Amino acid sequence: MSLYEFHWRNGVSEELYGDSAADALVRAGYGSGALAALDYYEEKRGASQ
Repeated sequence: MSLYEFHWRNGVSEELYGDSAADALVRAGYGSGALAALDYYEEKRGASQ
C-alpha cells in the first residue's frame, strides 16, 4: 500500500493509505465521486510492508 496526501478544495489536507488514490478514499469511507471533489493529491510513499 502507498500513502497518499489528499488536498481538498476547502484547504484541508488528509493522509490515507491504499493500493491507489481511489482505493485509499474508498477505505476511508468516501464515495466514488470523492476524487472529483479534490483540488489535488500526491503519493507520499510507495508500497510498504
